[in-house]
Amino acid sequence: MSNSVNNSIYVILAPYMQIREKITFFILLLAVALLFLGSLTIGSVKIPFQEILSILGGEVAEKKSWTLIVEARLTSSLTAIFAGIGLSISGLLMQNIFQNPLAGPGVLGITSGSNLGVALVFLFAGTQSNVGVLTVIAAIAGALGVLFLIIGISLRVRNNVIVLISGLMLSYLCGAGVNIILNYSSKNQIQQFVNWGFGNFSSVHPDTIIYLLFLMLGFALLLTLLSKFWNALILGEKFAGSLGVPVFKIRIIGILVTGIMTGLVTAYCGPIAFIGIAVPHICRMLIPKTNHFIMIPLNILVGSAICLIGLIFTQYPFPLPLNAVTSLIGAPVILWILISKKAGWKTT
Repeated sequence: MSNSVNNSIYVILAPYMQIREKITFFILLLAVALLFLGSLTIGSVKIPFQEILSILGGEVAEKKSWTLIVEARLTSSLTAIFAGIGLSISGLLMQNIFQNPLAGPGVLGITSGSNLGVALVFLFAGTQSNVGVLTVIAAIAGALGVLFLIIGISLRVRNNVIVLISGLMLSYLCGAGVNIILNYSSKNQIQQFVNWGFGNFSSVHPDTIIYLLFLMLGFALLLTLLSKFWNALILGEKFAGSLGVPVFKIRIIGILVTGIMTGLVTAYCGPIAFIGIAVPHICRMLIPKTNHFIMIPLNILVGSAICLIGLIFTQYPFPLPLNAVTSLIGAPVILWILISKKAGWKTT
């Protein structure tokens, strides 16, 4: 009787759940579009909104306006979307792979691994602007190195708390390595590294951001196509294996993609705080489901929106450090999750 009542309630509420998802996606799409236009409009130099729309439409404009919009603001806005996609999906995957709702690029030390790689480049190869490709390689290598160490620990110790603490310890070790490197660096190198550490969306070249954005969207599409495997992993590795899921291969794909995405974002934008850990929880609040076919696009939209908000606050009239803005948004979310004891997985 109870099961039949529950089934009846589900049948009645199912259409409304679908409508809620559509409304949520529509609102988020609209929000991202408005924030994108807002990031192009807000700045120390005022450009009429109509002129911005004309430039985006491909019409000829004044050289100064064209340079400011296309080469500066447009590139920064696309970089914010690039970072939002990479970090939010990385956080979602890590929370799935490690079965830990507090997993994220920053918490598990993956961002710190990228920092260590970048610091080595600053010390031995000059500034970031001179060795862009080497910086990217070092950041990805550092992220993947920490990720594989965490995986090794998680296979040996089946305890989420210990894995989480291990990630924090690895983060401290990487931080110690960075401090040692900075101790032997010049004042100019230290200043450049510190500025990079604040986080920013203005370091990517206009010709590069298009390729980075398409690469990130390609990874997102690949992971979305593998949604049924991620959904099965939430129920546990043994259960997923019994369903025919190639657990080892799927985990390796997730680790490699996560490491590459985190490394790319960290190399070009610096260590952006709280996006990876907070965005998946925000998405579960908006749509309480674990279906990755829905959650991956949702994370893309929410991550992009928060990064665009961060970009706007780093601009005129009262510019703030990017990491300060993302921390002000992300930290209260995690605190609320912890205090309200809602850090566990939500099921459909």
